[in-house]
Amino acid sequence: MRPARSDDAGTPRKGMKTKRHRTIHTPAGPAARALLESGRTFRALMNTTPYAILISDRKGHFLEANPAACRQLGYTRSELLRKKLFDIVGRDYLQRAKHRLSAMTAEKGFMESVHRRRDGSEFPVEVSVRRTTYKGGPALLGIVKDISAEKRALSELREREARFMAIVDNAPVFIFLLEKDRIVYANRLTLKTLGGRRRTGLSGLKVTSLFPPEHRKVIKERIRLRLSGAQDLPLMQLKVRGLDGSVHDVAMQSLLVRHGEERRIAVFGVNIGELKDTEARLRESERLYRMLAESIPDYIFLLDRHGRVLYRNRYLSQFGSDPLGKLQHEIFPPAAAKKHLEVIKKVLASGKISNRVEHIEKYGVFNDEVYMENRLMPLLSGDGSRDCLLGITRDITHRTLTEEALKRSNSELALFNEMDSILLRCHGNDMYG
Repeated sequence: MRPARSDDAGTPRKGMKTKRHRTIHTPAGPAARALLESGRTFRALMNTTPYAILISDRKGHFLEANPAACRQLGYTRSELLRKKLFDIVGRDYLQRAKHRLSAMTAEKGFMESVHRRRDGSEFPVEVSVRRTTYKGGPALLGIVKDISAEKRALSELREREARFMAIVDNAPVFIFLLEKDRIVYANRLTLKTLGGRRRTGLSGLKVTSLFPPEHRKVIKERIRLRLSGAQDLPLMQLKVRGLDGSVHDVAMQSLLVRHGEERRIAVFGVNIGELKDTEARLRESERLYRMLAESIPDYIFLLDRHGRVLYRNRYLSQFGSDPLGKLQHEIFPPAAAKKHLEVIKKVLASGKISNRVEHIEKYGVFNDEVYMENRLMPLLSGDGSRDCLLGITRDITHRTLTEEALKRSNSELALFNEMDSILLRCHGNDMYG
């Protein structure tokens, strides 16, 4: 007997006998081989794809599940095939899923849902569903993608956008967005200052309508240059006219914002009219302060943390040597200068005001012996640190010397009264002795 042969593909021929003389019935012909090959491809795809693939009958009983579906849901394949579709749907999405499944009339559909793992945790998914046949019966093929990462990224993006828009909307400068030459967004300050009582604010308005006629040509040219991609355009100082007729001096700059094929212009502006008013008020405040400091008949001065005189009023400049710009040891005796630096350090460290009376002997700028009442207080800088001190010194020499003379006079008077009393007692003893 001739040995049994296989066909060219290595598959035993129909009706041939194996070593155990069993007959294996296999489909024959190219169509059969194509069918077998298709089955192998389907199984390879099911086992290697990163997407979860689930096949169920029309009632939702699972007929097949690939390894990715088992990993995604936390079940073994045998456990999953004993489940129904609705066993893996999130509780809040259960009714919605039942309705969509029963209402599905098209050959395929797409939906977002929430699935539930074996441990009870839930996660968002995208599900692509298609009608098909499986093992000769009608079935539903579902391809499931876990979109947890996409949802987290989208949530973070929305949070960042919300924070960014909150900053932009509450920024203390004018900010508005142009699409070609029309305003599509304006922040609160822009609306408050320029929007007037228009119900829709500035949305849809041509930006040129906010400028006087003599500035409109410049604005149109600036828009054209920005849209053409021009860089390093200079800052513009223009007058902007609000819808209520108010006019504002504004310094403006812009930049091109690209989002895909969409191009918009972001415009930023600062109301320099308010800055000018603020500068004028500050100059007036400084003038009044200096006038007050120069008029008070006390010594007023500013010191840095090293004891250098940064400012002195005219009364302090009347000494023989002007102390402006000098350190303590260049003005006072060594012992007094050392004491001053100790007080300066203590005041800056504690933040508390120092009040003290000081006796200074004739030295340097002081032509005579003097008594000074010193008041030293810390000043805060813009960042909240203490690095400067304001000093107010009053010359109490005359008052101190007068008080001392009065004390001496009172002592002398008391002594005189005591001597007078003694004399009177002596005189009385002589009269009656």
